[in-house]
Amino acid sequence: MNNCYYKVLGISPSADLEVIRTAYRSLAQRFHPDKNPDFNAATDKMQKLNEAYRVLSNAKNRKEYDELSKEDKQAYNAYVIRLAKTETLAGLCLFKENIDELKENRLELSKLGITELDLRGCDLSEDKCKEISELTSLQTLYLQQTNISDAGLGHLAGLTKL
Repeated sequence: MNNCYYKVLGISPSADLEVIRTAYRSLAQRFHPDKNPDFNAATDKMQKLNEAYRVLSNAKNRKEYDELSKEDKQAYNAYVIRLAKTETLAGLCLFKENIDELKENRLELSKLGITELDLRGCDLSEDKCKEISELTSLQTLYLQQTNISDAGLGHLAGLTKL
């Protein structure tokens, strides 16, 4: 089971709605960018908190989320596509396969609010790096064990690389 949203809110997967609300409100007050002007990651943290709360506080979305795991890429892709058709994907960590699937569904990547992209273990061409750099909302890339040229890395300058 994918517990990322639960970890963001610091709660157990068995938490009830009241626990979810309480955790969200507490963290939102603590990390709100207006209250933390010197904390550069406050906006990113709030986006993740908002996304986690949006999914986990809605019974239907939570059930769907709990049934999926990022290991089941086909199901996760379907979930990403459904979300992308109705709202932004801010706060949701995506994989290269998700980006390819979004493009195949003719969804305009630059308007989806993608903030994190997991490219671990991928081979990235310079063209793919250039395409990724055009995702203006993108802030964080996970690049462990990724084959990427120096020219490709040049296109990704300015992004947090983990």
